[in-house]
Amino acid sequence: MQHKYCFEAVNRRLNDIYNTGIGKQFGNIPIVLGGDFAQILPVVRHGNRGAIVNACIQRSQLWLN
Repeated sequence: MQHKYCFEAVNRRLNDIYNTGIGKQFGNIPIVLGGDFAQILPVVRHGNRGAIVNACIQRSQLWLN
């Protein structure tokens, strides 16, 4: 699983390329993410449980909008 910052960076770049507003996700392009996000956690070097859970895509600001 990728760190949540990867998805947020792709979101910002697509919004910049397509000149969409802040409220639009991924430049208003349909994105399909597959997998069981509760069981596939990202790797955080020298991180404790809290750091690993905080790096998960479910904790991303993308889902707060």
